[in-house]
Order: sequence, then C-alpha cells, then structure tokens
Amino acid sequence: MVDVSIKVIGQDETAKRVREFAQFIRPQDRGKLNKKIAIAMYAVTTKNFRDERGEGKAWRPLAPSTVEWKRRNGYSKILQNTGLLRQSFGFRSDANIAMVFGKSITAKRKGQKNAAPDIAKIHQYGSGKVPARPILPSKKETIDIATKIYNMAIQRRKK
Repeated sequence: MVDVSIKVIGQDETAKRVREFAQFIRPQDRGKLNKKIAIAMYAVTTKNFRDERGEGKAWRPLAPSTVEWKRRNGYSKILQNTGLLRQSFGFRSDANIAMVFGKSITAKRKGQKNAAPDIAKIHQYGSGKVPARPILPSKKETIDIATKIYNMAIQRRKK
C-alpha cells in the first residue's frame, strides 16, 4: 500500500468532534459505523474518477502532448487508460479506523526504460509538471461523512 490516504488526526476542532462522537458509540457498533464511513469514502473516490474531479473542482486538463498520446492509443479520460489505477483503490475499517487507500501502481509508457513512480501518489498530490488531481475524498468530505454517520447513530441511541 502506498501512503495515499486521508487521516482525521490532529487537534483541530472537527477532528476532535469526530473522536468525541466515537467515544459515545460502543466498540462493536463503531466497527459497523466505520464500515459505513469507509464505504461512503470509497464511493466518493469512485465518483471522482467517473466525474474527473476531486475536492469539489474539475481536474486540471491534460497537457496537449498527453491528449495526443491518449488519442493515438485509444484513450480519452483523465487518469484512466487501463483501469488499473481506478481498481487499485480500496477501503478498510474496524472499530478504530475507516479508510480508503490506493495501492502502489506504476505505469510505463512505450519507449520508457523504467516504470514511472507511483501514479496514485503523483496524481493525488501533484509532482513536478504533473498537477494534483485529487482522487480521494478531501479531509472536509471525510469529516462530514464521519460526523453525519456517527451523529445519526447517536441520535438513534438517544431514542
């Protein structure tokens, strides 16, 4: 697994609030809720691929040379040639975590001697001439998903 992930850690108020919600949920219930959170985060990831956008913005357009290369090779969508990158993402959860991750994928174009560096990480964060094209949900989206799911569980428990 490559370090392409969103972590709700730290001391900011929203991260604290998510952790506080978690304290009100029994560990056996947290596992179920965290699975819902992970699935919702994974759904955002797949939607980002489908819509070619992330963090609420369209991905930056490809360089003209890349557009031409894709045209010659029968591809058209941004970050989607073989489907390996899209398929490399998954989710995991337990009573303590809910996460979406990208496995390490390298790509090699015809004529290249060595495989390129990990493409999930490059596109998530950007590198050199390659602009960031965020695939994973933003920290805000992640916190909103977790807050909503935990809050609904707490409200049901109060009834």
